[in-house]
Amino acid sequence: MSRVLTCPPLVFARNHVGVQNLVESTKLKRITLDSKKAHRIEKKEKKEKRKEKKETKHELEEPQKHLGYLSDGSQNSKKRIRDDSPPAVESLIKGKPLRIRLVFKKPKEEVPTLPREAVICSTTVAKSLSHQDVITSSISSSKTSELEKNLPSTSIAAIDETKKRKKHRSSKEDQYNALFDGWTPPSMCIADASSNDNGDYWLFGNKTQEVLKPKAAVKVDDDTMMRPGDSSWPRAQFLTLAGVEDEDKWLAEGIAGIQHNAFFMHRALDANNLREVLKYSALMLSELRTSKLSPQKYYDLYMRAFDQLRQLEIFFKDESRHGLPVVDLYELVQHAGNILPRMYLLCTVGSVYIKSKQAPSKDVLKDLVEMCRGVQHPIRGLFLRSYLAQVSRDKLPEIGSDYEGDANTVMDAVEFVLQNFTEMNKLWVRIQHQGPGTVREKQEKERNELRDLVGKNLHVLGQIEGVDLEMYKETVLPRVLEQVVNCKDKLAQYYLMECIIQVFPDEYHLQTLETLLAACTQLMPTVDTKIVLTQLMDRLSNYAASSPDVLHEFLQVEAFAKLSNAIGKVIDTQLEMPIVGAMTLFVSLLTFTLRVHPDRLDYVDQVLGACVVKLSSVPKLEDARAMKQVVALLSAPLEKYSDIVTALTLSNYPRVMDHLDDGTNKVMAMLIIQSIMKTDSCISTADKVEVLFELIKGLIKDLDETNAEELDEEDFQEEQNSVARLIHMLDNEEPEEMLKIICVVRRHLMTGGPRRLPFTVPPLVFSAVRLVRQLESQGGDIAGEDSATPRKIFQILNQTIEVLTSVPCPELALRLYLQCAEAASDCDLEPVAYEFFTQAFMLYEEEIADSKAQVTAIHLIVGTLQRINVFGVENRDTLTHKATGYSARLLKKPDQCRAVYACSHLFWVDDPDGIKDGERVLLCLRRALRIANAAQQMASATRGSSGPVTLFVEILNKYIYFFEKGNPHITPSDIQSLIELINNEMQSDNGNTTIHSDPFFTSTLRYIKFIKQKGGLMGEKYDPIKL
Repeated sequence: MSRVLTCPPLVFARNHVGVQNLVESTKLKRITLDSKKAHRIEKKEKKEKRKEKKETKHELEEPQKHLGYLSDGSQNSKKRIRDDSPPAVESLIKGKPLRIRLVFKKPKEEVPTLPREAVICSTTVAKSLSHQDVITSSISSSKTSELEKNLPSTSIAAIDETKKRKKHRSSKEDQYNALFDGWTPPSMCIADASSNDNGDYWLFGNKTQEVLKPKAAVKVDDDTMMRPGDSSWPRAQFLTLAGVEDEDKWLAEGIAGIQHNAFFMHRALDANNLREVLKYSALMLSELRTSKLSPQKYYDLYMRAFDQLRQLEIFFKDESRHGLPVVDLYELVQHAGNILPRMYLLCTVGSVYIKSKQAPSKDVLKDLVEMCRGVQHPIRGLFLRSYLAQVSRDKLPEIGSDYEGDANTVMDAVEFVLQNFTEMNKLWVRIQHQGPGTVREKQEKERNELRDLVGKNLHVLGQIEGVDLEMYKETVLPRVLEQVVNCKDKLAQYYLMECIIQVFPDEYHLQTLETLLAACTQLMPTVDTKIVLTQLMDRLSNYAASSPDVLHEFLQVEAFAKLSNAIGKVIDTQLEMPIVGAMTLFVSLLTFTLRVHPDRLDYVDQVLGACVVKLSSVPKLEDARAMKQVVALLSAPLEKYSDIVTALTLSNYPRVMDHLDDGTNKVMAMLIIQSIMKTDSCISTADKVEVLFELIKGLIKDLDETNAEELDEEDFQEEQNSVARLIHMLDNEEPEEMLKIICVVRRHLMTGGPRRLPFTVPPLVFSAVRLVRQLESQGGDIAGEDSATPRKIFQILNQTIEVLTSVPCPELALRLYLQCAEAASDCDLEPVAYEFFTQAFMLYEEEIADSKAQVTAIHLIVGTLQRINVFGVENRDTLTHKATGYSARLLKKPDQCRAVYACSHLFWVDDPDGIKDGERVLLCLRRALRIANAAQQMASATRGSSGPVTLFVEILNKYIYFFEKGNPHITPSDIQSLIELINNEMQSDNGNTTIHSDPFFTSTLRYIKFIKQKGGLMGEKYDPIKL
């Protein structure tokens, strides 16, 4: 930081103009004299200075160190290299404040220990630099100020020294040093603050820069003069010192610096000028020394430099262009002033060196990876090693490679990649400690974007030819896992474990499963271990599914037992793991088990049992994500096994479902039913039905804590219809077992409540009726003492249907009674059938009050009674009398008419053994005519017209039906009279209707005409009828 000396107090000007002018002229004259005197003194002192430099030069064996050099290899401020130049002393010029740039301490008597980055050099190929002597100064304090004022920059001194040494250059080392002496960073010396208004020209550069020294004092070549704009100091670094906080500007300055120096580098490449190429390439690479760019911005800067390095490598390959052997070139670039440009150049030349095959690949790679340790800044070091990994990828001494060595070739390649991976991971982890904690979240995001730089080393390891299972097991995996576990970083551990699982072959994972799982248990508690284990199990299960021949390997290594134990340890040790994480692990383990060991139901049940233990430790499962994972856990066996019965044998399956809430339980029950429907599975034993209905109990029971009004009606109906369909999937050829199934289902369904019974009872009744018909077709003992007889089944049905009457749902109960009565008739169980009819009539009388429902019920009773022929005369007369009586007492006359003529079928059954009472048929029809006539009169009285004659036409059709069936009491004259009655009714309706206005009547007449024209026996019967 600069310090400015205060100026002398200002002299107050006098008011008189003449006096003021005199003072000004005196000042100007004094300044002129002082300037001439200073010029003479400077010329004299310059000669003395040159004399001293000549004496000092012979004491040096090497060029002096770079002034102001800051090691790139460490973040420790104690590792700065101190300058060997004489200490600076403040120069006091009266009236002119000075800005002091840097004050260098006087060197100690012994050579200080240099930082690692400053002294790092080739360990196997390059020559060691000789020890540099300590320069001591005996300049007196009285002359120090003047000496500092006129002392040229370090780069100028180095150039002068280089020109003098050209005459007696005797070693190759001097030639190497000469190439880099020209671009040594400038020293920061004292300058007059008044020479520039803002005092920052030394940092940013100034076109009109004023210097106190005369023009003739120092003459420097423009190409070797180190200005701020083209020095080896990165432009972004200058911006940082100036306090600029805009990264975009820093990046723009860095890119501008790279483009500027790349331009001159390309010009030197075209001219095959090695000196200029090395100079401008080093200046270009110096832009990468900045430490104030974020990883993303630094990556942009790195890619600009990387593109230029490709061109530089092409130049280095062609020895005819630069005229220097690659061995000498490899040693030459190690004398670069700053370590970061030095290492980039060394990696580039090293790539060419390996390709030339003038040295073993393993030696050069070992040399490079060791020297890269000199750059310990996290971002700079990470990108440097990434560049090393990239240029060396196709030059590893692996089997089959052009650079394969004599022995231990693969091990050398593996060792190089492992060493580079280890150092890169350390650098990557250290990035999190850079910068303030307020930007930690952004920093972690940017650090995550750099993960592929580290991971590609593992990718290279996985592709090295010759890395067999033994080497992977003994060397590669332990070294990698050691680094993963020891780094203690959440992001690094998660990503590297993911890379290990994805990069290396599946069979290697299987054979080293125990080692991998042990590492998983040692990860940080904050690492998402469940995803790591899930990915591992997915890869192993896919490997097992790829070929049946590998299944025995899983049994040999006991993969399931190891995975199960590891998951248990992870869940036990990571106490803060949420329940959803544990459920995810169990789902993955179950999926692995079903794919690898589908026949081991004990493994599946073991996983479910472990899940029950974990769920039991939670008071109540409320996490929706955990619920979803439990559903996935329970769904896995249903999807795997085509027969749902297999899943029903798992004892822990219902225990897992008990931990679901009511809504999720319903969802799971629906999935079970859908699985049964999809696979068309048949549940054939009572025990399995018991288990099944325990699983779907959420659908067949009313929930006490749930208000019925809150249930969605559409969803509720869908659920109950699914249960109804499920009942039809329960079947067994053995009547006794089927009866047990019906009893089990009935016991569960009776707890369903009034809303569910109308949906679930009918399919149960029809299943029982199907069993009854099965028994009847087998000709067994219908009313015997066997456990499964129709009589016992009908008793169960009667009790079941009776429950519907209390719902209340009388119409449905009446239909079911009539179905059971018909089934009992088929079994010749007259008392049972009569009882069912009795129950139906009681429901009609007591429960059915709606007129429309009564009409429907009467027609159902009449239709069922017509088909039953098991009743004796007495029972049949009783039932038919009841039916006709209820028909005549309906509310509306048209309903009465239709019900009464429908009862006529009860007395004439079209069956050889059926009842045929023609007289009672005629009575019913005549009674229907009277009711129809009464309906016509009521209509005429209320509406002024008789209305349609539909009822008469319907009765006419009944007459024609029984006439054709051979009822002797129905004569052609009766039909003729009824036709004339209809015609009269139609004509009497105010004369507004025609004979053919009623389509039904018209169709009836057309039918009669057709029969008459057809002839035959039936045609002769219709001949008396006149139309």
